[in-house]
Order: sequence, then C-alpha cells, then structure tokens
Amino acid sequence: MIVTDLKGEIFRSTAGYRKSKGNQVFLFAPGSERSHRYNPLDFIRPDRGDRTTDIQNMAAILVPEITESENSIWQATAQQVIAGAISYVNESVYYEGRRTLGEVTSFFNSGVNLQALMTLLKEREPNLSRFTVESFNAYVALSERAAASALLDVQKALRPFRNERVVAATSVTDMDLRALKHRPISIYLAPNVTDITLLRPLLALFVQQTLDTLLLEHTERSVPVYFLLDEFRQLKKMTEITTKLPYVAGYNVKMAFVIQDLKNLDEIYGETSRHSLMGNCGYQLVLGANDQVTAETVSKSLGKRTVRYKTESRTIELMGLHRRTKVEQLRERDLMMPQEVRQMSGDKMIILAEGQGPIFADKLRFFRTIPFREMERFSRSHLPEVPATEYLPQRPVPATTSGYAGEDEGAQAKHEVTKSAEKQKAPIRSLETDSELPRKIPVDRRSASVMHTVPAARASPDSLEARFLPAARKLRALVQARANAAKTGTRDIDWSRIFDETVPDAMEIAEAGAG
Repeated sequence: MIVTDLKGEIFRSTAGYRKSKGNQVFLFAPGSERSHRYNPLDFIRPDRGDRTTDIQNMAAILVPEITESENSIWQATAQQVIAGAISYVNESVYYEGRRTLGEVTSFFNSGVNLQALMTLLKEREPNLSRFTVESFNAYVALSERAAASALLDVQKALRPFRNERVVAATSVTDMDLRALKHRPISIYLAPNVTDITLLRPLLALFVQQTLDTLLLEHTERSVPVYFLLDEFRQLKKMTEITTKLPYVAGYNVKMAFVIQDLKNLDEIYGETSRHSLMGNCGYQLVLGANDQVTAETVSKSLGKRTVRYKTESRTIELMGLHRRTKVEQLRERDLMMPQEVRQMSGDKMIILAEGQGPIFADKLRFFRTIPFREMERFSRSHLPEVPATEYLPQRPVPATTSGYAGEDEGAQAKHEVTKSAEKQKAPIRSLETDSELPRKIPVDRRSASVMHTVPAARASPDSLEARFLPAARKLRALVQARANAAKTGTRDIDWSRIFDETVPDAMEIAEAGAG
C-alpha cells in the first residue's frame, strides 16, 4: 500500500497495526527530522535502452512540458538538459557512491559557465554515453539567452534538492519499490503540510516512478498494490497517471484518488482529463459536496426517476354547481437535485458503482466502531521506528576540483617534467665529474647568445662573473700560448680547440641563470 498522508494521522493510526500483521512499514517524509530514504536514481535500469527511457521519463516528470504555455520550448530544452545531467551523474566514474539528484542540482549550481563545463566533460571523459554527449551538445549549441532561459527552468524544477534534509532523504534507498509486488509493504508519504508546494515535484516523481516500476513486472503470484492518494490535488499534474490508469488493473494495481471538489481537479488536469480520470474509476464515493459544480455533476450522475403527479382543479358553473377535474401525470425528476446533494447529511454518502445503480449509504466512522478503535489504539502505542535524518557533507562538483581527470594524468605530467629536468642536468654533471667523456661539444653560438641573455637577467652579475672567471683565465692562457708558439716557430694551437675548451656551454649558462 502507498498512501499520501500530509498530516501524519494515517501513519499514527494504522502503521503499528499493519506492521504487527507482517507489513514492512516505511515513512517517507522528506524535509522532516525523521524519514526513511528513497533515491530515484537507484531505480534507473542498467541496460542501455532501458536506462535512456527511465532517465527521459524522470526528466519529463521533473520538468513537465505544458504545450499551451508560451515557455513550452524552454521547458522542452530544460527536459533535455536535465536528462543529460542525470545521465552524466549516473554513469561518470567521478560520481561513484554519490549518484543522487542532489548531485545533479549541484552540477547546475557549480558557479561556472555550464556550457564550458559540459565542453570540458566531453573532452576529459571520452567514454560517456551517446545520450549524455548529445544532450550536452544540444545545450552547448544554444545561444546565451536561450541557455539562460533553459537553465532557469531546470533550477526551478530542482528546487527541492537544494534543501539539506531533502538531499539526505534522497541519498540512499531504504525501501525497494520493486519488492512491492513480492511482499506486503506499506509506504506513507508524509511531507510537512507547509512544505508541500516545494516538495510537489519529488512526491509526483515518487508516485509515477513507483507505478512505472510496478508495471514492468507482473506474475500471477504478484501481491496486490493499492495506491490511496489523499489530497490528490496537492500533487502536481501527473499525466502518466491518467494515461496508464486504464491498464493498471491488469497488473493487480488499484488506485484511489481523494479530492475536495471537482473544480480543484479541473484547475490541474482540465475538464476533459477529469472526465477521463473519473471514467476509469470503477467506484465513486461522494461523501459531500460544498460547491455547485460538484453538486450538479453528482446530480447528473445519479440520473432521473419517474414521479407520479396528481393535479385537481375545481370550477363553479353558472348554476352554482361545482365541477372537479383530476389529472395524473408521469414526469421525470432528478434522483437528487443539486441542492439536495449539497444538503446531504454528514452521516450519509453516495456510492456510484460501475454497472450498478447508485447507492445511498451510511458512512462508517472508524472512531465509532469498536474494532477500528482498538486497531488505532494499538497502532498509536506501537509506532514503528523511523530513522533520524543524517545530513551529508557538502562536496564540490568533481570537474571543478584540482584533482579532476584523476591522479594518473597528474603523475604522468609530473614524471614528464622531472624527466625533462634530469635530462638537462645530466650532461652538466658528466662534464664536471667524468674525465673520460670527450670535452668537445658542438655549440650553436647564435643559440648560446640568446640563451645567455635570459639567465643573465635572472642571476646577479657578480655570480655570473665568479662562475665564468676560470674560463676567461683559461682563454687568456691559451691565447698567450698561441702567441708564444708563433714566436718560437712551434706547432700552432688550433683556434677551435680554444673555443671548445673556454666558451661556456649553453646548458652551463642555463644552470647558472637558474642558480
């Protein structure tokens, strides 16, 4: 059983008794201090095609497209964008262990340009599904104004998931919706009345996703599932309910809708959809009517009855004799006129059953019935335990952190930098320490002169002079030796040898500048 219980009265009056009869009992009260948890993303099927369908259905529930609205084009775009974000969070390795609608909301409120963020994700994560990439592409291709309009619709739809308690209540799943067909489970939807406007998208998502899950599987041994949607008007428009209502009975699913009056239903679904919704209900219980529209509708549904009318007239003739005329007529009359429906006693009710005549019955008040009063007393003294809401630590969007793209890529880059630095230092150490290596190293003097200007700007003149003073002295000695050899007629010293042994190497200059 799944029941909406905005005041919490049904839970207090029935949960303890139902648990004593073997039911698993859950209280889903997002926004409250105590609640069981439900994560919608846990019920996305893993198969590729099924996964895309489930995500698109979820996006359509969160951002319903109103075709007659002027903003329908932005709503359709918002659907596509939010579906892409859900798909990304559902499949990205960076969201392992944190795949929730709270993370989807953070994705849209990361504080960075969303189009640039999506472009980065496509580049850094090449294994994203085709559906995710195409959804991102559709948003990236929008103009700045169109992207901003779509983003506003997305943020409006995800408002519930900016509340810390709601995020905590949708972080993990305590109640397996698939198990409803296999064992008795009672789920109470009990948000605070003051939070109902904010939580409508989440409640509608729960009801419709549960119904979709139940319709995926059906066997002869399936446990019947009953939806009691009290205050149905408070839930946002659920088109899937009206569409699938004719088929749910074949899956052993029963649904009951409780509304205050028909006018409120017309405001959400329209008169045509209201007729379709009520036409698929096998039983209609009229407990009272406070407005004319509901009273007139009930009066018409009850039909007509035949009433025998007798009329009698008397005339006096000229002679003073009396003459009487009696006439009997059969006329149609409403079984109950609209004003009679509105004036119906509080202890009475009307039952309109498919294929049967209307029933004018007495209401069964549970607080006046001894067995029901005993059940309620037992339930109130044996309330099931509901866990306290545990707040989650706030974590940034992975793509906005410095560690995005993984440690391996950073380690590889660090290794490349270290390897390059070692490659530059290795020849210098060899020249200084290994006497067996050849001393003749070809030098591009143009390159050396350019490189010399950069380090010189970094190092002080005194340090450079101290470093290259030995080379200058050696140069002077070699030049002097060449001059002496010319005077004595001995073998001339090659100028190339002089430059090779005295002109500083480019790497030495770079090292000196860095030092």
